Amino acid sequence: MAKIGYLYLRDGAWESKQLLPSDWIDQVTHATIDPHAPGEPELRYSNLFWVLPHKHVYAAAGYHGQLIMVFPELDVVAVTTAMRSSAASYAESKSGASTQRPTVSAATRA
Repeated sequence: MAKIGYLYLRDGAWESKQLLPSDWIDQVTHATIDPHAPGEPELRYSNLFWVLPHKHVYAAAGYHGQLIMVFPELDVVAVTTAMRSSAASYAESKSGASTQRPTVSAATRA
């Protein structure tokens, strides 16, 4: 997931090869679709990414809480993976123990 974030952070290029058109990335960073989200009037959407232009971040949100966040001005990609299934929730409620094991990783330019 972090590699996907870095692909977007680097305008679609990976190891000196252009894998995604830079225009595709530009559409994300300049998203114009307004979902009229209550509490986040600046939230925009484009090409599977949610964008908060005033906070200088865009993110892809996936199944079970997976998240890729790209902070271009900081040259940072942050990724979270998580999973919470119905079975896990049931087991947790019965045992009192948490069965959820989220992983958080972040990477910056070397």
